[in-house]
Parts: sequence; C-alpha cells; structure tokens
Amino acid sequence: MPRTTSGPANYVQAAQSAINALVGSKDPAFDPHVPNPGDATGSMGQVNALLDQTATPPYVPALHGVQINELAAVAYLQEAVKARGLNAFQTASSSALENLEVAEGRTSQYDVLGGMLGAIANTTLAVPDGAPTANGCAAPKAVGYGIHHGWLVWHAVKPGALSIPATGTASVKKENGMLVLYTAAAPMVQHHCATHAAAAAVVRPVAYTPPVKRPTLLIEAAAHTAASAALYTAAQAASGKAVFATNCASCHGANLQGVAAPAIAG
Repeated sequence: MPRTTSGPANYVQAAQSAINALVGSKDPAFDPHVPNPGDATGSMGQVNALLDQTATPPYVPALHGVQINELAAVAYLQEAVKARGLNAFQTASSSALENLEVAEGRTSQYDVLGGMLGAIANTTLAVPDGAPTANGCAAPKAVGYGIHHGWLVWHAVKPGALSIPATGTASVKKENGMLVLYTAAAPMVQHHCATHAAAAAVVRPVAYTPPVKRPTLLIEAAAHTAASAALYTAAQAASGKAVFATNCASCHGANLQGVAAPAIAG
C-alpha cells in the first residue's frame, strides 16, 4: 500500500490505489482518478490468467487461495475507503493487509496455504522459458531444473555461477560437481516417485519360459539333444533293427505278430 502522509483524503487515496493495483483498470472497482501502482491487468487479473486453462497444474490450489484472499482484501479496502474516522480505517486496512500477507504466502509451503510465493517456488512457474529441464525423480546430471508433473524438485547450478537464486530453496547439496537447490516440495515428490516405481515393479510382467516337452518315442529320445541323456543313439537303433530282421523276424514276425513263435506285440 502506498505510504501516506496525513489527512483523511490521503488515507482514502492510499486505499483506493491498493484496490487499483489488485483489480486492474477493467474492473468496476477501479478508480481512474487515483494513481494505479500496478498495471492494467491487476494482480487478480494475472492470477485469473494462470487459472484460465484446461489443465490442472499443481499450483492451482495455491492460486485459488491467492484469489480468495485478494478478493477479501479488496472488500476490506473498500470498507477503508468509506470509513468514517481513523480507527475504522485502520481496522479495515489492517484486515486487508492480513489477507494480502496470506495471499503472498511463503516458499516453505506448496499447498493452498503456500500463496503466490509457494506456487512460484515449488512449481514450473519458477522455470524460465527455454531453460533446460530434466526428470525430477532422478538425480541431476547437468545444470537445469528437475520437474515432475508440474512440480519443481530441484535447480542445479554450477558452483561458480554469477547469481544463484535462493528463492524457495529448502536445502542445498553438492552433487555431481554442482550445487543442487531443492525445493520444499522435493520430499513429497521424491516419495511419490519412489512409490510409483515400487508399484510398477510389482506389476511388471515376468518373461514366460515354456517347459521342455519330453519326447514320447524312444527314437525321438535318441535324437533329442536338449533332453536328458538318450537311452540309445540313432546308429544303435539302426543296428538293432538289422539284427532283429536277420535273427528274430522269421519267428516273431516283422511286426511282432508271431509266426513260429508267440506274438509279443504290446
């Protein structure tokens, strides 16, 4: 809120300037006769633009919190503009400041209470256009941003970097010759990554190896190289057949049906 000097008019002007900065020039609450410290879109318009999309990135809950608190702040500031007496003005403007503080949020939280700072620090809102990105579930191998489903997990920089952004950094580690700045959301995302990997390992299909079919015929067993040791070789089978034809077939028959001797066919 702009700094005031003295007099009711200055207080009212300060409250209205804060309203202008929040709502933007297209809102009915905007007063063109009062300085606008913001832009034509206003803070609320910028938040609405981020929420006006079909996707649901992880910063949506935090920005919904920002939206609600900014609306409440505008309502209190409008009360301050209409206030009669300094005490009433201070009460209304103090309530507005409390809502704006919650809307600003903190980098250590990434849920609905994170506010604008939490959303920027822990999601892809912090990643500049064209910046190198990598899988946030894996350890950093090069400078860049590690992201996972819209969450910002880490930001890896060279130790000699001219500027190292500390906004939103929950912890700093040295890995693979780089400084890795981890966000407050990193433990939550890493737990999700580990859980997903464990679940994928449970349902991963196992290669099926069909059992080796055991041969049913003796002659097949003799020639089957992948099975256990055969009862005899193919050469032995041929030799046995010749012996049978010479010495046995005349009595037992070629098909063991019996001629001069009893049949022995099974």
